[in-house]
Amino acid sequence: MCGIAGLPSVVAEALEAGLLPCVEHLLRAAGRAPRGPEAVPAEGLLNTGRCFHHFLALMLMYGEERQALAAVASVGKLLRCLVNDPVLGAAAWASSWEAGVDPSPLYVPCFVSALGMTCSALASLTEQALQPAARPVPAAAASQLLRVVSFAACHWLPALSRLVRLGLELVGRGGRASGDIDQLVLMDGLWALLEFMQLPESLRTDPAAALRAAAASPKSGAGPIGAAAGDRAPSDAGSSSDAASGEAVAGRAGADADDAGWRALLLDDVGAVSLLEVALEAVPLLWDAVADDHPRGMLLVDLVRVLCSVAAAAASGAPEPGPAAQGAAAASTTTTTTTTTAAAAPSTGPAPSRTPLPWRPASLR
Repeated sequence: MCGIAGLPSVVAEALEAGLLPCVEHLLRAAGRAPRGPEAVPAEGLLNTGRCFHHFLALMLMYGEERQALAAVASVGKLLRCLVNDPVLGAAAWASSWEAGVDPSPLYVPCFVSALGMTCSALASLTEQALQPAARPVPAAAASQLLRVVSFAACHWLPALSRLVRLGLELVGRGGRASGDIDQLVLMDGLWALLEFMQLPESLRTDPAAALRAAAASPKSGAGPIGAAAGDRAPSDAGSSSDAASGEAVAGRAGADADDAGWRALLLDDVGAVSLLEVALEAVPLLWDAVADDHPRGMLLVDLVRVLCSVAAAAASGAPEPGPAAQGAAAASTTTTTTTTTAAAAPSTGPAPSRTPLPWRPASLR
């Protein structure tokens, strides 16, 4: 028993028993060989139902931070592996829709659905952490959650966006599921992606820059559970390096959680403009596969919110100069005033944000 208010005893007991590093070990093994038998345990874990994903989010919030960041990094590696594998990416979606063949023990739609539910659980916990008056959350756990969510946004969103987009493009080209389940999973994946894309904006609604405060907070107090048990869990050098890089990236994300950093992630890494263009065309084609009791209106609300957020990010100014521009500026110090003027010339050109967004809002009607 941990004695933390609001934390279910079963979560505390699981952390004390070392479950979090065991989950990370299974995910890491699946990422090394997603088409092999190593992926079978991870597949079984992902199929345990919706309750587990909220359970996992709580472990990431209250567990030992190094273990939590390692688990997030392992999920990111698995996502990138699925996206970069021609069989597990577009071919996996196509074979499951067109031929009914599962090309891998790690079934891609199942993974997208499982990750989507985890994203939704993290979103719910984040809202609670940012509104402690409504439901008190221990300060150390809230701070850790913000660091974990910031790290997850950087490591999950780009690959998850590409994976969901593959499915949406298949729908747009006329691909149909062998039943409604694949399309429902795809819609759930899109919904979770949209919800998670709003997380950094939600964090910035706290005027004190919640991520900066979280990154500067001490790690002591009512925080990690299960650190000692984690030492007995299966591990290798990759796990410790993932955790170390996780802490570094999470700290950097907390220090740079401004509009420019969010713009770069949203527009460059996630490719939000083109993703939303595909989503606007594909979502109406999915309506027939959705039951009447499915909360379609809520999906549209999230879609509109993200459209507004991306439009605002694209219109908020040109990005900072890249390495090439910085190199030109450095070289200009050894040349004439003419060279210096030329180095500054790119700032006078048209800003990328002036490009019209290729969306058709009529698709939402």
